[in-house]
Amino acid sequence: MQVVVRRPARLPPPQVPRDELLVATPPRLDSGQAGVVGWLQYLVPAIGSLGAVLFVVVNPKPIFIISGLLFALAAVAIWLASGLEIRSSFQELLPSDLPSVRLIQEMVKRVGGDGTVFVNIEALDGPQGLPACEALAPKLAREFLSMGPDQVRAVDWNVKGIEGWYLEHWPLLVPIEDLRRARDAIREEIRRRIIEANPLAVQLDDEEAPPSKPAGGDPATDWRGLTPLDSAPRLLNPPNGWIFNTNDWPYSAAGPYSPKREDFPRYMDVVGENPRGIHARLVLENRRDFTLSSLIAAAYDTYLPAFARMVPAVVAAYDSTPASDSLKTQLAEQIAVLRAWDHRWSVSSVPTSLAVFWGDELWRQTRGASRDERISVFDDLAANTPSDVKLRALAAASERLTSDFGTWRTPWGEINRFQRLTGDIVQTFTDAGPSIPVGFTSARWGSLASFRARRYEGTKRYYGTSGNSFVAVVEFGDSVRAFAVTAGGESGHVESKHFNDQALRYSAGDLREVYYYPSQLQGHTERVYHPGE
Repeated sequence: MQVVVRRPARLPPPQVPRDELLVATPPRLDSGQAGVVGWLQYLVPAIGSLGAVLFVVVNPKPIFIISGLLFALAAVAIWLASGLEIRSSFQELLPSDLPSVRLIQEMVKRVGGDGTVFVNIEALDGPQGLPACEALAPKLAREFLSMGPDQVRAVDWNVKGIEGWYLEHWPLLVPIEDLRRARDAIREEIRRRIIEANPLAVQLDDEEAPPSKPAGGDPATDWRGLTPLDSAPRLLNPPNGWIFNTNDWPYSAAGPYSPKREDFPRYMDVVGENPRGIHARLVLENRRDFTLSSLIAAAYDTYLPAFARMVPAVVAAYDSTPASDSLKTQLAEQIAVLRAWDHRWSVSSVPTSLAVFWGDELWRQTRGASRDERISVFDDLAANTPSDVKLRALAAASERLTSDFGTWRTPWGEINRFQRLTGDIVQTFTDAGPSIPVGFTSARWGSLASFRARRYEGTKRYYGTSGNSFVAVVEFGDSVRAFAVTAGGESGHVESKHFNDQALRYSAGDLREVYYYPSQLQGHTERVYHPGE
C-alpha cells in the first residue's frame, strides 16, 4: 500500500531557490565549540607528517625515504580535502536550459510539501494469512483517506489494474527467443497450408503419412522440396475433346481420360471432388456437338448436385423421427417442399431459399470440415451428421427466413441480389437501394454459374461479391466468334450508361456478342478516336 501524506500546515514546504540548488558545506564547529574534536582535525595530520619525517631520518634508505614522503603528502592532502565544499547545483552540473533540469525544478516546486509512506501488511501465519491481509488493505485505505486531504492526499492500494495490464500484455514479457520460435512455427504452418491447397506445389512426403498431420511433428511429413511439374497430375489434348477446371480435384477433369487417382500420392488432393466438378462432368460427358448457344446453356445449367446428395438425407432424418418429437410437426411443410424439389435453382424457387439457408446453417455448425479424410465434406454432412442436428439446422433456417422476410416461403430471387451502386472496389450494400434478382447460387452447392452472396451489416438480403465476374464462350475456326458478359458493366463511372448496362444480362446468363472484326462494329460504334489525339 502506498500512502501519499501531506505534511501538516504548521510545517510549510521549504522555499525553493529560483536560481540554483546547492548542497551546503558540511557544518563545522566554530572555535568556541571545537574542543578536542576541533584540535584533532589538525593534530592527526601533523603527527602523521612528523612521524613520516622521523622515520625517514632514522632509516635513510631510498625505499623508506620515498614511502615516508608519500605518507606525509597523503596526510596533508586529507587535511586540505576536509575543508572542501560539496556543490550539486543543476546549473553547475548541467546547462540550465536543459528540459530535464527545468522539469525537475518545477517538480520540486509542486510536490515539495508531500511525502510518500509505504505500508506493508505481513501475515505472520504464512501464505494462508494472505486473504486476511488483502481484506485489510481497503479498510486501511478508507481510514487514511478519512484523515482529510490536508493530511493524506491519496492512497494507492488496489493492484488489480496493474495485474490485469500484465495479463493482457503478456506477449511483451515473453523472452525474445520464445517469440522467434513462435514466429517460425506460424510461418511453417502457413507455408504447409499453402502447399496443401495447391496440387502443383506438393511436398514429397511418405505415402503413409496422414495428409492432415502438421509438418515438423514427424520426419515423414518434413519438407523435401517441390514436386517436379512432370510428376504432377496434368492433361494435354484428351481424346474426348474437352477438359474442365472448376477448382476441383484433377481426377475428373477429362472424364475417363483424367489422371488416375491411384497413380499419385493421396496428399496430391486432400479435399476430394467438389459438387461443381460433379456438375461439370454431368453436362460435358458424352457430348461432342456443342455450339456457342448450347455451351452457354450448359454453363447456366440449374442443377445443384450438393443438395441432390444432402436433401434426401434430411428428408430421411425427418421420416425416422418419432411422431412425438416437436420437430415432426414444426417441419412438416418444409420437408414436403424439399421432398418435391428437383434440386434446381431459379429466382422463383422457394426450396432453393430453404435449402441454401439450411446448408449454410449446417456448414456453420460443422465449420465446413469433413471428420473423415476419405470422403468429401458434402458426403460427410449427408451421411455422418446426426439426424437431430440436420433437423435443428432446418428449423433454425426456417426461423431466420421468417424473421428476415416474414415467411420461410420466400422465393430465392427476393433474397439473392446483384447490386452495384458505386464504382468502389469494396461495395457498400443496402436493402433500400435498387438491386437485381440472381437465380444461381454459390459454387459451394454445385452451381456452374457461381454467385457467392451473403448478408452484410444492416442488410437482410444476400449480395454477391465473388463468383462469375466475367463469362465467355469462344468458337475458334476460320474466324473467331464469341459471346461474353461482365458483372455490372465495363465502366467504373456511375454516370456512364455502361456502368450497369450488363447487370440484367449477367443475372440471366444472356451473353452479348463480342465484336472482333471491323464489319461487326458497324452500327455499334459510339465514338472513333486515335491514340494521342
